[in-house]
Amino acid sequence: MNERVAAALQASPIDTAGQAPVVLAFQQVTHRFGTRVALDAVSFDCRAGEFVALLGASGAGKTTLLRGAAGLCAFDSGVVSIAGRDARGLAARERRTVAMVFQSHALIDRLSALDNVLAGRLGYSPRWRSWSRRFTRADTLLALECLDRVGLLARSQQRTDTLSGGEQQRVALARALAQAPAVLLADEPVASLDPMTGAAILQLLQECCRERQVSVLCSLHQTALALVHADRVVGLRAGRVVCDRPPAQVDAIRIAEIYGTAA
Repeated sequence: MNERVAAALQASPIDTAGQAPVVLAFQQVTHRFGTRVALDAVSFDCRAGEFVALLGASGAGKTTLLRGAAGLCAFDSGVVSIAGRDARGLAARERRTVAMVFQSHALIDRLSALDNVLAGRLGYSPRWRSWSRRFTRADTLLALECLDRVGLLARSQQRTDTLSGGEQQRVALARALAQAPAVLLADEPVASLDPMTGAAILQLLQECCRERQVSVLCSLHQTALALVHADRVVGLRAGRVVCDRPPAQVDAIRIAEIYGTAA
């Protein structure tokens, strides 16, 4: 974790219930595409070591919210905070503590699993290394450790286009872990996987979240998986937060409210 972000995290308030500090916060975030409102005054937060599942129908605003949190687009209004600091004021070296896992893996097919994971270290390296792909021994060891954590150490030298879909998503997760993130964003990371593989990926993501005290915000379409693996469920409907509860309190009525269907 970046030292300045870590220091801010330690200084973040812990509430009277002894909860972990807030790492990622959305405050009145609003965004439009033309006349269509994609996000409407969205406010909630994610704490260190907390796995928050983001549910909602297609077009509810989940991907837009994640892309904005990752700095891939700018919201029209509102504030995204990382460890108590406005993300708009973070330098590139501080933004490297926000990692993202995409539905499509976003790997370079012709490169090995190890080389793809090493891409997670580019934010910590001089620019010339991005051209030559020459990394330090410490970076290489860290990348191998991340591959080992996701169960793919034996495949480290294998081209990613020869791996299965589930293995490719594990490589993508290892790459995100190699960034040493404080926040890990995942945009429907199991949408293209079979149910068993998808459940295994989410279990791995949940374990890494808790082991490393990373704040995870993960959009999902699989409600059952969210209720099993998440610590909290945030539901978006037409760009608004309509649910923010622990899984045990998300019943059929709440699901219907999120998706706009009859309970």
